[in-house]
Amino acid sequence: MPLYHRQMGDLVMNEKKQIKWDFTSPWSNIRKWSKTRDNCWEECKRKYYYEYIAIQKKSTRPEKDKIKELKKLKTLPILKGEIVHEAIANYIRESVEAGAKDAPMAYFEYIWKIKEGNFKYSLVEITNGQEITNAQLIEAKSDCRILISNFEEIWPTFAEKEIMYLDDPSKIANWFMCGKFGVYAKPDLIVKDEKYIIIDWKTGQERDDDAENNLQLSASVFLACFDEKGAVRNFPNEFVGYFYYLKTKSYSEPAMRTLDDYRAFIEYVDKRMNIIPESLEAEGYAPSPIRWKCTRCQFATICKEGQVYLDQ
Repeated sequence: MPLYHRQMGDLVMNEKKQIKWDFTSPWSNIRKWSKTRDNCWEECKRKYYYEYIAIQKKSTRPEKDKIKELKKLKTLPILKGEIVHEAIANYIRESVEAGAKDAPMAYFEYIWKIKEGNFKYSLVEITNGQEITNAQLIEAKSDCRILISNFEEIWPTFAEKEIMYLDDPSKIANWFMCGKFGVYAKPDLIVKDEKYIIIDWKTGQERDDDAENNLQLSASVFLACFDEKGAVRNFPNEFVGYFYYLKTKSYSEPAMRTLDDYRAFIEYVDKRMNIIPESLEAEGYAPSPIRWKCTRCQFATICKEGQVYLDQ
């Protein structure tokens, strides 16, 4: 890999559009890793099968269409986070491209109103036979409003910087070539300061392990540095990554990476991907049924091990 070669052909210099970087990657059947996929594999290999394997074109799973529908389900906490991320991204994009006419809260209220009409069919809890009360939904909306309000307070700090990249939640995550595998990454925002600052908005609680060695931030840094062919477009030492916790208006420890870190990341991804089989058969993906996991799994209704907990 020519690590000494800089390729900046992916910069979009449009006078009307100040978001300069486009990390769009073409579709490819190259096997891919992501932190989300890695977490899914560790949680339950059978869930991984339903989420990523059973729906492949080559799969002969008879209920493939049903699996595709179940895949769209979200738990209420996950859906809350997605709505907040979408509202923030839409606000920033319109602010940059045309000048947003409304405050971020208005973007949230608009998206929430659209989503709530479909809660009955989009929430894992309801599909799995659990009750979501009106009080729970009111509390969820209130939690989201607090996060958006906190974003409104801190956004001017970022708005004064040059925006280089902004995620579009409606599009599939971008990916880059990492050794012989692809890696999905989805940074929320990149702005230019003394270094390029990568921001990942966090809507939940702060975690003790979201610090220097977090793989999610590593993937975001390396996406900004390498493309789907493995060519270099920037260098890791030009970036610093942070999780920004909207609940507490606080940063994680900074994540800074080197080319040596990238080589170590390649080795890690290679090791992890070699554990995961390429089989299209469910038998190659053993379930690990536990009540707390199965009741919040979107595939529990078609998984005989998961159904046991739904029937109790």
